Amino acid sequence: MLFDGDQMTSLIGPRVSRIHVTLARPTALRGMGVFGAADGELSVAAVVQSGKGGVTEIPLAGLQNVDLSKMPLRWNRFWTASSADPQAEPMAGELILTWRPRSGSAGLRDVELWGTDSDREPLPGAALADELQLGLPEGAVESWAEPEALNVSSPAVGLDEGAVFRLHVEADPRLLERAFLVYELSGLPHFSAAIRQINGFSKQGGFRPEYSASGGLQVEEIAPEWLFAGDNEVTFYPVDPADPVGYRVRRVRVVGVPGLRSETVSPADHPKSLPTKPGASALAHQLAALLDRDPTTGLDGRAGTTAVTLPSHAGDQPAALTLHVTEALSGSVRVTVVSDDGRERGTQDIATDGLSIGWHSFPLGDMPPGLAVRVIWEPGKEGGGRIAEARLATSPYPDGEARQIVVTSPRHGECVDHQAFLAGFVRPMEESKQAVRLFLGDEALDGAIAPDGSFALVATEPTRGKPWTAALRARFADGDEVATQVTID
Repeated sequence: MLFDGDQMTSLIGPRVSRIHVTLARPTALRGMGVFGAADGELSVAAVVQSGKGGVTEIPLAGLQNVDLSKMPLRWNRFWTASSADPQAEPMAGELILTWRPRSGSAGLRDVELWGTDSDREPLPGAALADELQLGLPEGAVESWAEPEALNVSSPAVGLDEGAVFRLHVEADPRLLERAFLVYELSGLPHFSAAIRQINGFSKQGGFRPEYSASGGLQVEEIAPEWLFAGDNEVTFYPVDPADPVGYRVRRVRVVGVPGLRSETVSPADHPKSLPTKPGASALAHQLAALLDRDPTTGLDGRAGTTAVTLPSHAGDQPAALTLHVTEALSGSVRVTVVSDDGRERGTQDIATDGLSIGWHSFPLGDMPPGLAVRVIWEPGKEGGGRIAEARLATSPYPDGEARQIVVTSPRHGECVDHQAFLAGFVRPMEESKQAVRLFLGDEALDGAIAPDGSFALVATEPTRGKPWTAALRARFADGDEVATQVTID
């Protein structure tokens, strides 16, 4: 509940709590954030290996007995004493948070942990599913099912029965941003042809089964809400009860990806708040140069004063700015927040003297939420240096999971006989229990969204032989809508 992104859940109780946190990989912790006030103290220790297979808890200086009683209702961040030098902190794959409440009614809301990592972009959409075709992505967790393989046919499993694979998920699914069902399939061409069910939720599949096909490795994105911490079941059903052969499923596993979202946001996401100005094309080029992962591009100090706007997700609170310096900087760097009315609010100066060549991260203190962070570099009259890359880290307001439509099929615009099998789910699942309506274009598909948030439908090509776009919208009970478009080839 401390990492679920929902301030309405909290840790409440009169006793001291020790929370064990397992990280996706060993990390040097730089700081933590706590949302709002809590009547108590919080401490963080790193768990590291010691001699003869033992472990040692190392209290992190600056994160001990942090008094949270008078914090404002926002993200409040606290940094290790050596946060300017990540190598000074121990690399640890496990942390222990110790919460000491002063009363039984003291509630600890959301917590965030900040550390250093390699410069990698979380893969969007279908790209992550494609990577799973080649192997396990960095930071992902994998849970394998038993038995190793099962035949799926009525003679093999019985009438109205299914082939059941059981697996144990160690991680709390609420901490997963994305999850995937992965398995090897023979006898059918694609996961959309097989009929599967997860933990008793809705059955999906059965689209155009081509018997005796060799489907190969299948990767289907699923909602993390369909998983349980602990024991889980994945059941496959015969597509045709009269078929004595059926299909075969083997090497079933679930792959979860922790809550990593891209911090790179297009300025087009906020056209009203980030208006086009004279020289906008040059500014866009400068921004692209700071995000291209090319150390030979970026901002050159010899060009004079430069201001670059790094967009963030709407309403996010800035946490840290990371710069990749490839030539020693002169002058000064100033950071300010662009609010939703386009005005600049909150300013912080960044010391550039003595910065070595390499990556440097700067906590952004108590800067307010906004739509972007503007970085102004004034190198001086005869200044120089180069900032090759810039990364902005932000924290979303913890108001629960964001609403979205996730399309799992087709992944790359696949179309069979002028028809496309559109499948996916609406998040969060709790919302779908209410009156959520699905639209394909302007057509309302009443009842298309199941209680678990899943949907599956067949869309027919409007014009034979031409690519087309399927526009999906989900309208929630309060009138809010989310939309996505699927390009069909």
